Amino acid sequence: MMVAVTRTRPPQVARGLVPGRKRLDEPDATLHCVLLAPAPDWVVMDLATGALIRSTPGFEEAAPALLAEPLAPIELTLAPTVDPWDPSRPEAVELAGAIEGSRPSRRSLRRLLDGVARRDDEGGLLGSLGPSVSFVDLEARRPSVVVLAPTGGRVRLVGENPGIAHFLLGDHAHALPLGAGASAWLQQGHLPTAAGRTPKRGRAAHARALRTAVVGPGIEPTVPVYLVAGFDRPAGSQVRKVVLGVLPEL
Repeated sequence: MMVAVTRTRPPQVARGLVPGRKRLDEPDATLHCVLLAPAPDWVVMDLATGALIRSTPGFEEAAPALLAEPLAPIELTLAPTVDPWDPSRPEAVELAGAIEGSRPSRRSLRRLLDGVARRDDEGGLLGSLGPSVSFVDLEARRPSVVVLAPTGGRVRLVGENPGIAHFLLGDHAHALPLGAGASAWLQQGHLPTAAGRTPKRGRAAHARALRTAVVGPGIEPTVPVYLVAGFDRPAGSQVRKVVLGVLPEL
């Protein structure tokens, strides 16, 4: 007797970003996503539209799937919005559930990530200059999270607790603190890294060759990466910018 085998079809992935296309947002809607940054401040990307979606405080403990590895497939079920709208994270949603989803094809995911990622900081990172922004200056139309493709796919991570990510975006140098989720992914070995210091005699030439700043000893992923940068939770009157996730290029 033959046993029928049910195959799960991979989720449909947008071929590119389409201006004006909106993701599903009604209660009980199901979104097929991949994980870009883990809890507590998780970020996912909707595969159907490329839209980025963020956490609302308080859901972290109820969703083990939001602690998975980089680019893990996740299926989200939306819940009615309860908390007041937060201008520091307009992409935030309330969730009824989050479970492991079906994995998209590597090629389609690579194409979508490449289309979503930003390669310059024209207009400022997250719409402003500097490492933070005043809470009262936040606007509804300003995104609170972005996928970045650092120059050469390189980033140097310096210090501990939480550490600082140094990278170039276009021709401009940036330094942002690592969030708890990004630090956890690195500590858990989800991305291969190498430690070391550029030899003192050759630092200037080494910096020019890599088109990056010499920032002293640290670790660097040994594969090209994307960075997921976003606004942290407000602290007083300021909202700082942090690296929420570090992803391998596919």
